[in-house]
Amino acid sequence: MQEGLVAVPYAYAKIGALDLADEYYAKAISILEPLHDNVNFAIKQLKQSPERGAVLPPGVEPNRDWFALRWGLYTAADAPFFSQVLTDPQFRIAAQSLQDLLVLRDQLLNSGSRVESMRALLTGRRVALYRANIELPPQLFDEQQTLDAASQHIDKLMQHTDNAIYNLGEHLRKQALASAIDHEERLQSYLTQARVGRANAVNVTTAEGSTP
Repeated sequence: MQEGLVAVPYAYAKIGALDLADEYYAKAISILEPLHDNVNFAIKQLKQSPERGAVLPPGVEPNRDWFALRWGLYTAADAPFFSQVLTDPQFRIAAQSLQDLLVLRDQLLNSGSRVESMRALLTGRRVALYRANIELPPQLFDEQQTLDAASQHIDKLMQHTDNAIYNLGEHLRKQALASAIDHEERLQSYLTQARVGRANAVNVTTAEGSTP
């Protein structure tokens, strides 16, 4: 479509229909300029790596909204490169993997909360027995060690999961950035052709109009 915006007025200019060439070049410029602004905004956003650990809540699908939410691209979401990135098979596989990791992270958070609740209950039992001058049974110490080990294990899993989420997110960001830059270069080329073509058409028309 973008190539056609420039090709049509070029064809008119070739056959000498300079008024139509000027009209269609102007139309092409009016369409291409906001698209170019949009993709430049997207590039600016994508160049800003999100803070480490900044993730979406589980349940957000790896689709248009998910992508826009992560990088704040709503104002650039209608740029053609956007759909091209989302339909790329490798991008979608990585995005789905990231979504799975977000769900895993939520499950680990829930498990950690349950362990902490059990630790609080165990502490309450120990305090109650101590205040009642009742000797603490060895079982309580075993349970404490088990809960401590579980807590440490969950913390390590959380660290690994957060690292994987960050690395995958960075991979997707860089892939989208490369696509946006490539699209911006094509848009800039079409815009330049349209502007130069219109200027030439106007110059020729002016020169012809001044001929005796």
